[in-house]
Amino acid sequence: MAPKKRGWTNMTNVDISRDYKWGTELEDVAIKSFEKNVKDGDWLPFMKMGKFSHFDFCSLNAKRRGKMAFVEVKSRRCKRSTYEDTIIPSIKMQKALAIINDKHEAYLLLNFEDEICFVDLKVAKMHFGYNARTDRGRVELGHYAFISLEQFKTIEKKEDTNDSKKSKTT
Repeated sequence: MAPKKRGWTNMTNVDISRDYKWGTELEDVAIKSFEKNVKDGDWLPFMKMGKFSHFDFCSLNAKRRGKMAFVEVKSRRCKRSTYEDTIIPSIKMQKALAIINDKHEAYLLLNFEDEICFVDLKVAKMHFGYNARTDRGRVELGHYAFISLEQFKTIEKKEDTNDSKKSKTT
């Protein structure tokens, strides 16, 4: 019998099904809030993309033929003020840069416990590096884009009550 390996593990050894289910259940609330805050008439309704797409939602520009917007939604089990930065896998940022280079738009939409906010990835300042998370029972080391939350625009503040489903649009 081979000895157990010690050290970093990759994400293939981690069961993410609970997190995936939780996050996808909250996507509709976040994208509806985002749609209410984009320029009226600029974008057709955002459509959900496939499970293995790089982004969660896509829309066509109603005024400029062929121009598209892609939105990645991340739900966080904390308040916006908990951390100074948020992280997304660097491969996702690499895809966003390719989309932006093709003259489309790419956004990161965050759904926190206390608010929903977004940033236009075309103008977002970020740095890259390795980070590890341990909240799913194993050490997961990955390469990430670190994006300061100061750059995000709040589009919805949630009421501070025990009922986390209630929210108030600002």
